[in-house]
Amino acid sequence: MPSHVKTAFLEAFKEFPDILFFWKYEKPEDGTAAQIPNVFIDKWLPQRDLLYHPKMLAFITHGGQNSLNEAAAAGVPLISLPVFADQPQITELIKYRGLGLEILNNKKYQEKAKLISRMIQARTLSTKESFIKHIEFAAEFGDTGTLSAEGANQNMFVLYSLDVIGFLALVVVLTVLLLKWVISLLYKVISSRMTKSKKD
Repeated sequence: MPSHVKTAFLEAFKEFPDILFFWKYEKPEDGTAAQIPNVFIDKWLPQRDLLYHPKMLAFITHGGQNSLNEAAAAGVPLISLPVFADQPQITELIKYRGLGLEILNNKKYQEKAKLISRMIQARTLSTKESFIKHIEFAAEFGDTGTLSAEGANQNMFVLYSLDVIGFLALVVVLTVLLLKWVISLLYKVISSRMTKSKKD
């Protein structure tokens, strides 16, 4: 992380001395935030345990899918700072679902996050139960292919919709040829009538 970004974070944390910030940071030995009493830094943090803590206000994240999944399940609103890959799209999803942005003084995001959490918890089959059932199924029946995504069996022609693209290209070509033929026919008819009228 560039130093100016770290400084921005630290300055922001200082603005909220009554809030404790936990920061997963790769080099705590460099003394970052050593002079800020409300910032706790370590190389590893029990993210799931922290998210389920009743006093958790928000989760500042890079917008990864796992972070979104865990925060949504725990009912914690997010502040997302995407870096690359799918993170900008996930951040847009967070904004679209109303799960984050200005969080500390806005109850809307906490309420929305709690609603999403209740929806996840209300599933008829929990993630753990679903995982166990799939493992038991695989152990009993072996590799039947039923647990594989159908996309794995598609050839490149179907996977990239080359058949659809080919069909659409053919339609476009035939349409252009038909238009060309109609225009050519109209031109001949009009030319023929003009020639005939000049002769008359």
